[in-house]
Amino acid sequence: MQAWYLRTSDDGSSRLESGDLTFVPVVDVSPGGTFEVSGLGTRDAGIVRFEPGFSCDFHNSPAPTWMLFMTGSMEIEVSGGITRTFGPGDAIEFHDATGQGHRSRVVGTTPVVAATAGFG
Repeated sequence: MQAWYLRTSDDGSSRLESGDLTFVPVVDVSPGGTFEVSGLGTRDAGIVRFEPGFSCDFHNSPAPTWMLFMTGSMEIEVSGGITRTFGPGDAIEFHDATGQGHRSRVVGTTPVVAATAGFG
């Protein structure tokens, strides 16, 4: 995934640079699914990518975490089998460090890319 960077040159002028975000796998997410994250210069903010087929059974978010969806669709299931599908432009705060937690899965064939904050 390409990103743009606004930088200041040695002479004080501004410039734009492009480059690829570096994603690293996050494995052994209890109880399933591997996804990727690219840090945004701070421990608690990043871009996450979930490939088609990603599915994770009930789990908790260890810290309050915001997720803003940019591409793809992800279904979130909570207690009682209630589901909601989130897509581009949707935002959700996960605040379920205790209890049953939630399930998540990618819906469709487009990877889910989302900005996150607070997961650290």
